Amino acid sequence: MLLKTIDELIDMDVPTIVLAGGEPLLYPKIIEFVNYIVSNGSEAHVTTNGYFHSTLQALIDNVENPELLRVAVSIYGPERYHDEVL
Repeated sequence: MLLKTIDELIDMDVPTIVLAGGEPLLYPKIIEFVNYIVSNGSEAHVTTNGYFHSTLQALIDNVENPELLRVAVSIYGPERYHDEVL
């Protein structure tokens, strides 16, 4: 189902596919999924909270076309923690 949707987007020449909402790094096949996107010439943008840093590192290390991968790490929380992180 998901790959069918990606195929439809690629067929429409959508240049960027954003994976966000929930936590994309919880998807067991995230590396395969991102590689499928970038192997078809689209950019894959992954928005994560950064909690699963080992999965994020594995994604970065194993993406087939790293120039087509964009990662955003969101920082949400109480202002005092947010400001401390920044």
